[in-house]
Amino acid sequence: MKRYVFFIMTALLGIIYFFSGSPTEISDRTMIQAIGIDKTNTGYSVTMQIFSPEGGGNDTAVDASLPNVSIVNGKGNTVYEAVKECYTELGGNVFIGQNQIFLFGKDIDFSKKDEVFGYFLSTSEAFMNVDCAIAENTAEEILKIPISGNAVSSEIFSQMIDTAADNGRCIKTSFIDLIEAMESQSKAIIMPVISKAEESKSDSSEETLESVKLQIDNGAVFTDGKYVCEITYEQMGDAAALIGKGNYIFTDVSYRGITYSKTFKVTDREVTAKIENNELLICFDLRVDIKDEKIFANALNNDEVSKKALEEIGSKVQSFANEISQKRSAELLNSDDYIKRFYPELYKKYKDNLDVLYDKARVIVNIDE
Repeated sequence: MKRYVFFIMTALLGIIYFFSGSPTEISDRTMIQAIGIDKTNTGYSVTMQIFSPEGGGNDTAVDASLPNVSIVNGKGNTVYEAVKECYTELGGNVFIGQNQIFLFGKDIDFSKKDEVFGYFLSTSEAFMNVDCAIAENTAEEILKIPISGNAVSSEIFSQMIDTAADNGRCIKTSFIDLIEAMESQSKAIIMPVISKAEESKSDSSEETLESVKLQIDNGAVFTDGKYVCEITYEQMGDAAALIGKGNYIFTDVSYRGITYSKTFKVTDREVTAKIENNELLICFDLRVDIKDEKIFANALNNDEVSKKALEEIGSKVQSFANEISQKRSAELLNSDDYIKRFYPELYKKYKDNLDVLYDKARVIVNIDE
């Protein structure tokens, strides 16, 4: 009898476990694929872009003639409260593990870490290596732009950033990069700015239609967690190459009246710190190869063109390094890491006031083949 009762109890527990513990089907989940965060007068606005597989009467997963995303927006005193409002509106099982990008408004103060990042740091679903970018106006505006065709809208952002970075025109900044930057003394970081470019075109009836495209024009510089200025896409590539976040540098080279747009691949990078004549020197030594040598092959003298290109790019990157480290923050070039590595005792002495060291620091850039 005891054995019979035990068998019944085991069977019942198994049935309960099966129905209560079975995982949620992917098709039953709401998949968040892009998250935008803007500042409001009273707190924060969070916009979530959700992939919509339904296709307006079409049997395929994605109707190429229709936008394949939907939008939900929530507001609150903190980002956490705004996210919860989004979840309430969505209902069901919401999953943010597929998020492709965090898009922020320029007026976000990243130094308020708990308000801005609290929710995403508290959940195991958030992917720390996701791309981060700044919206030209608001993140909500960018995420509401309809994207038609055989593509998931959120993938557009990652593709834009990757393509621009591979051509020396952008810097890739991940969520973990942003978090770590806000732990530093200067709370300084550079992120790409995504904006919309409107183009007009005519259909067969000669009526003017308006199509919207996304673009990366500039990079946003933040110090003390706040937006301070913008740099060009070319300078973003320079910064990425210097700090090891990118492998390409772009520049225009003029030779005998002809301007060549050139991209160089960084093949080796070495950074050292030394003290000479009471001056702290942060030295960046980069070795590069011309990415597309076939263009130069048509020049009358390939060696002269290569030499001219290296001179141009060396001067350009040195000028940018001087400006960004002196006018904004030396930590945008990771100077604090190099001081810590080469002069640990000096770093310990001034770690609470590194500006004393930065005032006596100079960046030296050497680029060669």
